[in-house]
Amino acid sequence: MKPELARTGLAPEAQRRLKELIAEHDPMGKLIAWARRARREAARKSAAGASNLEVKRHRAVVRGRKIDLRLPAVGSWITRQYQGREIAVRVLEDGFEFEGDRYRSLSAIAKRVTGSHWNGFLFFGITQQEK
Repeated sequence: MKPELARTGLAPEAQRRLKELIAEHDPMGKLIAWARRARREAARKSAAGASNLEVKRHRAVVRGRKIDLRLPAVGSWITRQYQGREIAVRVLEDGFEFEGDRYRSLSAIAKRVTGSHWNGFLFFGITQQEK
């Protein structure tokens, strides 16, 4: 067997080129990544000035209010295509809005759309890579 056939996954050069192509052709992906980095950095910076900031994994508590750092800013939209239909959810301070109704979680919206239980973050493609 040839060594190149025995290797699993893409070669490092192919991985680098794939990342370049994604960055070049997926401007929203870049924007979303930038927003997540900015929110994490803001939480870290405010830790110095706010004695009541607690950050654990992807959640933060600032001045008694729970914040999930994986979510975009309040007022932003989360969208996803599902069975030929665009699902658009607006992020609120205390939950989410979908088709005029308020929900406490993305999982509840995913269940309404699909009829079965889903992890809301997985359904909408909001994930954070473990470090």
